[in-house]
Amino acid sequence: ERAAFALLAPWRRRPEVKIRARLNVSRGDDSTDTVDLVLDLAGMQIEAPAGTPDVTLTVAITDLVAARQTGDPLVGRLTGDPSSRRVFLDQFALSMSKR
Repeated sequence: ERAAFALLAPWRRRPEVKIRARLNVSRGDDSTDTVDLVLDLAGMQIEAPAGTPDVTLTVAITDLVAARQTGDPLVGRLTGDPSSRRVFLDQFALSMSKR
């Protein structure tokens, strides 16, 4: 939840459509935290994972911090249909690395 509030929410834009994004953040100690971000015109809610998300972002916290500090593309894995991936990336002013 802290990663979502600190590293995603400040960049949030209004989405075109409602989407559910699953955020899997590894902390470097072999543990992963998972939350769902529900994004719509009303805002962003953080919820426990439920159902099937439109997109899933799997990322190391260090890579997410680095992308925010440098503005470089994010190293991680974003899955989902192309339209939902585009909405998610636009939503948080992110681009994905080609690696």
